Amino acid sequence: MTEFFVTRNGRRVPEHATDQAGSEALIRTVSRYTDGQPIDRPQLCVALRSSFRDPRAIAEQLDRRGYLPPERPMTRAEFDRLDYSRRFRQVLWGVLGEGLPIGFALERYLPGRHTRNDRESVRRLIRQIGWAGPDGHDRPINR
Repeated sequence: MTEFFVTRNGRRVPEHATDQAGSEALIRTVSRYTDGQPIDRPQLCVALRSSFRDPRAIAEQLDRRGYLPPERPMTRAEFDRLDYSRRFRQVLWGVLGEGLPIGFALERYLPGRHTRNDRESVRRLIRQIGWAGPDGHDRPINR
């Protein structure tokens, strides 16, 4: 059975046509039209199987904010090798493996229990585990 993702304009994209095909990411990008022509700016798409009530609205909201998920999401094997049994373990998976923005991941995995400083703590953890971009800042995720 093919998994589908939806863009902000309602286009249904099969999993294999996303830029992060083969990953567990719930939020992905698409950089080619159905005819194979490249798109100037990658379009965000959200998994229809996600727990978001309206994936199309989420894609629109994130696109307006300029959010981009990781180009290469973390695999489950890479994640399992991390030695973090901390409070933010599931949040890290949400951000690095599922492609969620930090705020979404905090709300999903620590609903109502996170503080204002938790966002920065997650960013710091991303840098500590070496998943930040080459300049030491977060990859396009969460900017």
